[in-house]
Amino acid sequence: MQKRRVLFTILWILVSVIGGRAWAQSQFTNLGQVVAPGLPTDMLVGPGPNAAERLYVDYTYNASALEVVSIDPTSGAFTVYKSPLSSESSPKGMVVGNDGNIYLGTAPNAHLFQLNPNSGELLDLGKPSASEQYIWSTALGSDGCIYGSTYPAAKLVRYNPTTKVLEDLGRMDPTEMYARYVAADSNGFVYVGIGYGTAHLVAYQISSQKHQDILPPAFQTTGAAQVFPGATGEVYALMNNQYFLLNGWTAIPISASSVHLKDRTALAAGGEAWVSGGSVTVTTFGKKISTKTLPYGYAGEALPLFSVGIGPDGKVYGSTAMPFDLFVFDPQAGQISNLGKLGGGEAYSFLTSPRLLLMGAYSANAPLLSYDATQPFSVSSRKPNPTLTTFNGADSTWRPGSMTADPNGQVYIGSLPGYGCLGAPLTVWSTKHNRVARYDLYPDQSVQSVAWVSNLVVGGTSIYGGGGSIPTASQAKLFIWDPSTTTLLYDIAVVSDAPSIDNVAATSKGIIFGTAGKVLFTFDPVARNVLSRSPLSFTPIAHALVEGPDGALWGLAAEGIYTVDPQTGAATLVAASPSTITGGMGMDANYIYYTSGTNLYRFQWR
Repeated sequence: MQKRRVLFTILWILVSVIGGRAWAQSQFTNLGQVVAPGLPTDMLVGPGPNAAERLYVDYTYNASALEVVSIDPTSGAFTVYKSPLSSESSPKGMVVGNDGNIYLGTAPNAHLFQLNPNSGELLDLGKPSASEQYIWSTALGSDGCIYGSTYPAAKLVRYNPTTKVLEDLGRMDPTEMYARYVAADSNGFVYVGIGYGTAHLVAYQISSQKHQDILPPAFQTTGAAQVFPGATGEVYALMNNQYFLLNGWTAIPISASSVHLKDRTALAAGGEAWVSGGSVTVTTFGKKISTKTLPYGYAGEALPLFSVGIGPDGKVYGSTAMPFDLFVFDPQAGQISNLGKLGGGEAYSFLTSPRLLLMGAYSANAPLLSYDATQPFSVSSRKPNPTLTTFNGADSTWRPGSMTADPNGQVYIGSLPGYGCLGAPLTVWSTKHNRVARYDLYPDQSVQSVAWVSNLVVGGTSIYGGGGSIPTASQAKLFIWDPSTTTLLYDIAVVSDAPSIDNVAATSKGIIFGTAGKVLFTFDPVARNVLSRSPLSFTPIAHALVEGPDGALWGLAAEGIYTVDPQTGAATLVAASPSTITGGMGMDANYIYYTSGTNLYRFQWR
C-alpha cells in the first residue's frame, strides 16, 4: 500500500508538471511577421549581362541573409541574388572592379563577396582578416585591387582579382575601432576615414605600403572622418563641416563648392537611375531632361521586430529594425498591418499618452515622434503623422530605450548616446509645448532607464556609451532626480560592480523594482533604502519590466515571462517561451506582447 501511495504521488507530480507546462505553452500565440524590403545600404550603376547596364541595390536583413538586387533601368525587371553565406546579413559598400564584377563587403563576419553579372553568381571570396566583423566600405585602387575598411580593429584589407589573393594590411590606427570609410585616387593612394572615439584620416601609399594620419589635429575630435571618390579620380574628405582635397600625404582645406563627387548612379548614355520605395526612377539628360518611373516589385523578406507598445486606441504598435517600419496589430481583426517607413533604424521605446503614441528612435526621420492614431499615417513633409520632433544637440544615433511620464505630460527619457560619446543626459520632452531639455547628470555615464514615482524621477545608469567609446566609470548608479528643481538628489551603486541598470519600474505603492544584469533589487525612494537584492536564474530583457493591472511586476526574459511578487520581492519565471524573446514589451488587461526575431507574440497573462 505504501509503495502504491508513493507511486501515485510521483505520478501526480509528473502529470501536474507536464500539464502545467502544456498550459503555459498554450498561453503563447505567434501573431505573424512584417514582410518588406530591408535597409538599402548602397546603390550603384554597373555592368550587367552582355554589356548592358544595371542598377544594383543591396539590402540588410538582420534576421536573415543579405540580398543584392540587379535592376534593368529600361524596364524595371529585377533579379535577386541571395547571400552565399547564411551568416552574412548586411552588405557594406559596393564597387565595380576593372574586371566588370561587383564587389562588396559584409557583416557580421567581414567577408568579401563578388557578383559576376554575366554568370549571375554571387560568390564568397573569403575573409581577409580573421579578427574583423565588418568590412564597412570598399574602393577600387589604382593597382586594380579591391580595398576594404574594417571594424573592430580599424584595418585595411585588400583583394587582388588577378592573383585571387586576400590580404590583411593591418591596423590603420592603434586604438580606434572603426575604419568606417575608404576611397582611392588615381595616383597610388588609398584613404581611410576613421573614428568614432577620435576622428582620424589615414593616407595609405600602395607602392611603399606606408600609412600616416593626415587629418589636421584641430579636426581630431569625436566622430569619424568621411572620404568620397571624386568625379575625375581625386578623393575628398569631410570632418566637422570642413571639406578637404586629398593629395598624397596632404589634406588641403577647400570649400564645399569645390567638391565634385563621383555620381555612382550615373548612366553611360547620360542620366541616372535610382530606387525609391516601390518604384525605379530614370532621368535622361539631353537637350531636354526627361524622367520616367517604373514599377519595382521587390517584396523583401521578413524584417526583425525590435520593440512594441500599446497605443491609446488599444492596438499594438511596433517597430521593425533597419529599416524602421511602423506596424500595428489590431486585436479585433487579428492581423498585422505595415503603416510605413520612418527611417533606417528603429524605435527603441514607446509610451502612450492620453491622445498620442510617443516614440524615441535611432536613425529615424526624427529622434522623437508622436503618432495620432485617429489620423492617417503620413510621411508628407507638409503634414506628417507621426509629428517629428528634433532639438538642439540631438544625435540621430542615440538609443532612447526608456520613457516615462508625469501627470502633466512631461516625458523623461533615458538613452545611450551616439557613436563615440560616453555619457548621455536625462532628456525631458514637454509634449504640450513640443520642447526638449537635457540635463547632464554624469559626465561618463548614460541615463539608461527611468521611472516616475512620488513626483520624482528614479533612474538607472550605464557605464557604456556609443560605439567606439571606452568606459571610464566602474559601476552603474541608481539615482533620484527632482524635476521641480532640476537637481540630482541622491545616488547609490545599488548592485556592486554592475555596469548597467537595465530596468527600473515603480509600483503604485511607491517602491522601485529593478534589474542590473541577473540581479533583482528593490528600493524605497522615500527612505532611500535598498530593501533587497537577489540573484535571478534567467536573463532579463532591458526596458521590459512593468507593474501589471493585478499589482504584480511582470517582465520579459530571454527565456520567457517572469513575475515579481511586490510583497516578498520573489521573482518567478512563470512561463518558458516557445522561442527566445528578443524585445518588447506592451501589456494590456489580458496580454503581454513581445518580439522574437521576426515574429510578434502575445502571452495571455490573466
